[in-house]
Amino acid sequence: MSNEFEFELIFTFPKGAETDPEQLANDIYLAVEDGDPMLGLGDPTGVSVELLMQGDNPLTVILDAAQRIMKALPDGSQLREIKPDLVSLEEVAEKFGTSRQNIRTKPLPRPMSTGHYQAHEICHLVFSEGMWRTSKSLDYDRAKSWLLSASAAHRLNGHLAAGVMDLTRDDIAARIVEIYAGNEEDPLTLPYQSLSAAFEDESETTVKLRHHA
Repeated sequence: MSNEFEFELIFTFPKGAETDPEQLANDIYLAVEDGDPMLGLGDPTGVSVELLMQGDNPLTVILDAAQRIMKALPDGSQLREIKPDLVSLEEVAEKFGTSRQNIRTKPLPRPMSTGHYQAHEICHLVFSEGMWRTSKSLDYDRAKSWLLSASAAHRLNGHLAAGVMDLTRDDIAARIVEIYAGNEEDPLTLPYQSLSAAFEDESETTVKLRHHA
């Protein structure tokens, strides 16, 4: 079952690397043109790429995109971070098409010391708390592709931090997917097809609840 996944990849260039922003933008666009890339080129030490891509599993979709972009970057560039992982209330509100004040009225996970929230925890609260499920002011369709990427982004950032994700390996996606395959008891690795189906079921349930309200 194919889904859309919205995510952002942040790369750093090696020290002293010289790039032509126009050529770099063109090379990245050609590498991931199927993901409608939006580039952030304001930082001379790196680049950010926002993508909306289709696939069966966000782990493989994200890793495939990262590897394709890496080939367009200066040698020695590194993938530094994947989003959404730690998010602000403003980001959550924007994705749901509502206000920060409205998001504050919903059950939220415990924030980090920085005041940010873990996106994958918000994703699972959406399906377990009635105040999220029956809200008339939240645009679930708008947030779906972003939320479906959250658990994968969280997991892959852990691999990045541990220094065990070598994007030069052709089999890296298969190896990482294998780590989590079949682990349905872990809420962070809830099968993505099931999570996507929950969105569809939720839309129907919400419509019914609103109709009878």
